[in-house]
Amino acid sequence: MAEHLYKVPRRTTAVKIILVSLVFVVVLLLLHREFSSVVLRNWGYLWLNRAAAVTNSETSQAAALKARTNLQTGQKTADDKRPFQYGLGFAAALQGDEAQALTQWQSLDDMFTAAITFGQQALERGEIETAQTWFERAAKLNPQAADPWYYLGLTALQASQPTNAAAYFDRAVVAAYTFFLIPKSEVLCTLGWYYHWQAPERDPIRAEQYYSNGLTTDQFDTTINKVDCLYKRAQVRQFYTEDLAGAAQDFGAVILLDPDNWAVRSELAWVDYLQTGDLATAVAVLTDLQQQKPADKWAYWRLADVYKQAGQNTKAVEMYQAALVHDPQNQQLQTQIEELQDKP
Repeated sequence: MAEHLYKVPRRTTAVKIILVSLVFVVVLLLLHREFSSVVLRNWGYLWLNRAAAVTNSETSQAAALKARTNLQTGQKTADDKRPFQYGLGFAAALQGDEAQALTQWQSLDDMFTAAITFGQQALERGEIETAQTWFERAAKLNPQAADPWYYLGLTALQASQPTNAAAYFDRAVVAAYTFFLIPKSEVLCTLGWYYHWQAPERDPIRAEQYYSNGLTTDQFDTTINKVDCLYKRAQVRQFYTEDLAGAAQDFGAVILLDPDNWAVRSELAWVDYLQTGDLATAVAVLTDLQQQKPADKWAYWRLADVYKQAGQNTKAVEMYQAALVHDPQNQQLQTQIEELQDKP
C-alpha cells in the first residue's frame, strides 16, 4: 500500500512535465508563426515604400511584386489579415491591377474614408490625376456614396474643367446617393456657388435654388458655413434676381447668427434704402456703423452708394474716398471716384 501511494506522485509529475513540454512547444510554434508573419508583413511594406518612391517604372514594378509576394506569404499564417489586405491592395494598385486592389480593400470598413483622405491630400498638393484616381476608387468602394462625386467635382474645377465639374456635382446630389462624410447642405451651397460664379455660363436662378435647398436641408457643420450660404444667396437676390426683400431677409438672418458682421450690417442698410428710399434712415444707420467700427470700409462704401443713388455726388465721392483709406488698393472704389469726379 505504501509503495502504491509512493508511485502515484511520480506518474503525475511525469504527466505534468509532458504537458508543460507540449504547451511550450505549441507556444514556440505559435510565436514562430506569428513572428514570421510580422517579419513578412514588414518586408512587404518596405518594398511597397520603395515601389511608391522610385520613378523608374521597371524598378517600381519589381518592388511592388516583391511586396505582394511577401504580403501574400505572411497573410497565410497571420491572425489579423487586415494589414496584409491594405498592403496587397496598394501593391496591386502600383502594378496597375485596379480590380485586385479594390477586391483587397472592399472588405475594409475604413478604406472608403481613407481613399477620400488620400484624394484630398493629393488635391491639396495639386496632384490632380492622383486625386481623381483616389476619388474614383472611393466611388467604387462605396457605390451608394455621394461624397466621391462631390470631390471629383472639386478636382475638375481645380483642373479648369468646369463642364465636367457640373456633371460630377449634379451626380452628387441625386436622390440615389447618400452623403457619409460631408453635410449635404454644404454640398448644395457649393453647387450654388458654382452656378453663381464658376460655371462657363452663370445661372443665378439655379444658383439661388441650390442655396435655398442647402439652407432648407440645414445640415451644416458650422454656423460659419450656414452664414456663408445665407450671404451668398442674399447676393444673388440683391444683384441678379432683384429680390430685395429676400436679400434683406437673408442679411437679417446672417446678423442674427453673426452679430459682429459689420459688412453685412452695412449691406442690410443699403438694401433697406433701395426698398424704401428713406435717405435719412440709411444715413443715420450707416453713420452709426462708421462710429462703431471706424476702420471698416463697408459702412463708408455703402453710404457712398446711398448718396450716389440719391444724386448727391459730392458726398458720395467723400464717402468713397473714406472707404479707400481703409482699402487703398481697391480698384472698384477708385473707379467709382473717377466716374463721379468726371461728371459735370
